[in-house]
Amino acid sequence: MIYDLLFLPRAGSEPPTAANRTAVFLFVLLPWVLVYFGIQALGIPANRIDLSFGFERHWPVLQWTTAIYVSAYLQAPLALLIAASRRGLRRMALAGALASLVVGICWIVIPAVVVHRPYTPHGLLGRVLSLERALDDGTVSFPSMHVVWALLSADVWSDRARVSGHRIWRVLGYLWAIAIAATTITTGMHYVIDVAAALPVYFAVRNPDALWERLRAAAERLANS
Repeated sequence: MIYDLLFLPRAGSEPPTAANRTAVFLFVLLPWVLVYFGIQALGIPANRIDLSFGFERHWPVLQWTTAIYVSAYLQAPLALLIAASRRGLRRMALAGALASLVVGICWIVIPAVVVHRPYTPHGLLGRVLSLERALDDGTVSFPSMHVVWALLSADVWSDRARVSGHRIWRVLGYLWAIAIAATTITTGMHYVIDVAAALPVYFAVRNPDALWERLRAAAERLANS
């Protein structure tokens, strides 16, 4: 019990314990939130750059899609709850921690800042989007961690489909992730290039064990040479 609470879960086909899920929340999701707000606290860089394409600056802001956009804040915690195997939960934890490191470095090194497209708030979702923009000054945008987390969470749903034998989990997981990725643009919170840059990050970190083996093999080849 104590081990499960203090360390990330070991790879295995067994269902995760409550302590396993709590450990991932404490050591992966919570630190990610601190990274997000900590880097934002550095402020807007003086040498900021705008990575938007000209054509997207005039796209309308679809306020109704805000509901899907903010659902991302539930998606990752929900993935912890529905994870069907320790292997799937561990993979999400390691991939999320690695992605947080990679993306966090990008945010610090690359002075990309999103200029949110203007809109006139209407109704509850319009006000929610205004609050979202008030909490996000556009400095933590390239690559979009919103998209990376959505896809990593979908992998947990996919693992549940593998364990349960019900494909619907995989379909729902990836449809939700794709919808979240689309709304990062329809809400004006991200640029197209932010979403595009998130994809190579996701594919690079989504299988941490395979990544480690490739790095280890490369190090061995270098040492033997």
